[in-house]
Amino acid sequence: MDEFFKTAGMKPIGKVVYAGAASKKGLSKQIARKIERCLK
Repeated sequence: MDEFFKTAGMKPIGKVVYAGAASKKGLSKQIARKIERCLK
């Protein structure tokens, strides 16, 4: 992912890790808030 951003001339604003995502059907509220903070 870092190589993609470097090649595209962009900088990442944050990283979100969602462990065990394969066994879960939706996002937890905590993870959703973390994503929203990165997008602001």
